Amino acid sequence: MQNENYDKKKITTLVITAAVVILAIIVIALINIIPKLGKVEVYVGYAPFVANVTLDGKAIKNNEKTYLEPGEYELSVSYEGFSSIEEIVVVDKETTALYGNITAQTEAAKKIANEHLNDYAVVEGYASAELQKQGMAMEKEWPIITKLPISNSLYKIGYVTENNEIKLTVNTSLAYVDVAVDKLKNAASGVDTLAKYSIEFSGFSNTLNGKFVENDKTDPAEYIKTGFSGVSSFSLINSGQNNEYYLARVSTGSENTYSLVHYVVVLKKEDEKWKLVSSKIEPIATVYNTTDVPVNVLDIANSL
Repeated sequence: MQNENYDKKKITTLVITAAVVILAIIVIALINIIPKLGKVEVYVGYAPFVANVTLDGKAIKNNEKTYLEPGEYELSVSYEGFSSIEEIVVVDKETTALYGNITAQTEAAKKIANEHLNDYAVVEGYASAELQKQGMAMEKEWPIITKLPISNSLYKIGYVTENNEIKLTVNTSLAYVDVAVDKLKNAASGVDTLAKYSIEFSGFSNTLNGKFVENDKTDPAEYIKTGFSGVSSFSLINSGQNNEYYLARVSTGSENTYSLVHYVVVLKKEDEKWKLVSSKIEPIATVYNTTDVPVNVLDIANSL
C-alpha cells in the first residue's frame, strides 16, 4: 500500500514538473514572439562595424539582426574621423537588410578602416546579394531583358531602367527598321508581350507622327488612308476589327529605295465616329504610345 501511494505521489510530481516546464517554455516563447509581432526581421550592418547606428535617434546594434515595424526611419551612421550617413530609410515586409559603409577621412580613421576590412567585405556581400535579388525580380517582371541586348552592324536593341521600369531601345537606320522590329518580336515570342513596354526608336526619321489629319470618313480603312493622304508612299497593308477597335498595319517608303517601314495604327469607334487613338505611331503599338487600349488588343495589332 505504501509503495502504491509512493508511486502515485511520484507520478503526480512528474506530471506537475512536466506541466511547469511546458508552461515555462510557452511563456518564454511568448516573451520572444510578442515583441516581434507585426515587425520585420532586418539585418543592420554599416562598415566598419564599430560605427554608431541609430534609427529615429534610438541606438541599433551594428552587424546584427533586429526587428523593426514597417515605416520610415531617420537613419544616422557615424564614427569619429569617418564620413557620416544621414538619410531616410523605408522598411517594408520585403526589406531584409539595411547596409552601407562610411569612409575614413583622417589617418587614425584609415587605420581603423584597415583593421576592419572584413567588415566592408561583409557589406559588399549583402550588396551583391541584393543586386542579384533585384536582377531576378526584374527578369521576372520584364522577361524580355533576358534576351537582350542584341547588337550587330545593322541595329542595336537593348534596354535602360527608368523610374523602376524597363524601357526598350531600338537604334537602327531607316533601311533596317523592319528587320530590327522582327528580331525584337522573335526575342519576345513565347516569353513576353512587347505591348506593355515603353519602346524608344532612334536612328531614323518617323514619317507618320504628326501627319494625320482628322476627317469624316465612316469606313475605318478610308479614314486612315484619307488621314495620311499627305504622306508619300503611304499604304494600308493589313487590318482587322476587334470590337470597337480597328487595327491596321501600314507602311511608308519603298523597298527599291531601302526606305520601307511598317507601323501600327489603332482606331476606336466613339459616338459612331472613328478616332485615332495612337498618340504616337510607331512600328510597335504599346500602352505608352497607344494609351487606354487593352494589352491583348495591342498584341493583336502588333501581330498583323
